[in-house]
Amino acid sequence: MSLSGVHEETPAGSGIPTVRVTSVSYPYVQSATAENTGKTIQIDATKFNPRGTLTFNNKVYLLENIHVHTPSEHRLFEEHFPLETHFVHRLSGEAQPASYLARDVAG
Repeated sequence: MSLSGVHEETPAGSGIPTVRVTSVSYPYVQSATAENTGKTIQIDATKFNPRGTLTFNNKVYLLENIHVHTPSEHRLFEEHFPLETHFVHRLSGEAQPASYLARDVAG
């Protein structure tokens, strides 16, 4: 998956600062192994070739791992969600998480 241009998805009235990402590129991965860490289910993205990237403020962050929390770690409008996915990127040895909340659309 590749996206370019300026992307921002911040719910109106959420109080979450707007983040402008200029490009996102995640390679197609034929297979990956997920590990139950006891706290999350995690996929080690450092083994992907090529690695996924996110560009923010003209700096390229490499995808380190993808992990999920259920229920969500964070709340939006005081509401927990059934699932929260973190795409963890790294620049200069400092983890920079990007989080996405998922709602249960079935019910």
